[in-house]
Amino acid sequence: PGRRRYTATMNAILIQPPFTQLNAPYPAIHYLEAFLRGRGHEAAAWDHSIGLYRRIFSSAGLAKVFAGVREKRAGLKLDEASRVQLERYLSNERLYIEWIDGIVAFLSGGDPAMAHRLASAVELPIGARAEALLEARDGRIGPDEARALATRILDDLGDLIAFALDPDFGTVRYAERLASSRADFGEALKALDNSWLIREFYEPMLREFWTERAGSAAETPTVETPAAEGAVDLILITIPFPGCLLGALACA
Repeated sequence: PGRRRYTATMNAILIQPPFTQLNAPYPAIHYLEAFLRGRGHEAAAWDHSIGLYRRIFSSAGLAKVFAGVREKRAGLKLDEASRVQLERYLSNERLYIEWIDGIVAFLSGGDPAMAHRLASAVELPIGARAEALLEARDGRIGPDEARALATRILDDLGDLIAFALDPDFGTVRYAERLASSRADFGEALKALDNSWLIREFYEPMLREFWTERAGSAAETPTVETPAAEGAVDLILITIPFPGCLLGALACA
């Protein structure tokens, strides 16, 4: 008694920033979305981590990655072994770009026939991790091991990105060292300004995302699109792991 009760509905945007593990998307925002919807509010959740991975690991994304590697190659200090490995990846550029969309679709649960294509392929993009798997299988895998090979191919690309473009990148986490046990944000903010992946991939994605949200909020309400679905009352950005901090700062 005596307390004000808030009964108006809210419209909330929920965002999981990059990066979380590719093989284990973090479900918190989806639980919270269901919680809010269950109480009569409008809520929509976006996993920017998955969205950004899909931008990077795509034919267009890899074309940008390889262009960046070629641009930065002259400035890298390489020993002979590293130089040979880098040239090996660059020589496989065409194959990586040709295979990447099918591999990502396969690992996402689609195109089961890809297992047989990977197992029988004569020409594949082979980096150090994929090579190690194939060598342990005498150069040939069965369809039941195709997911393991596809994962190694992505991991090889992650190694290339970390080596030549963005040392904090990984297919499991991003820049965790910068967000653990820090007394201030100084180093994290500096890393944010210097992050190749955030600058080249996430910031363009964010500009598109927020432009779309602003456009939706400005639309004239209709029967099909009531006002609650346009105007935004609450924006929630979750940071479940240290490796999500830089992405969260960029998104905010």
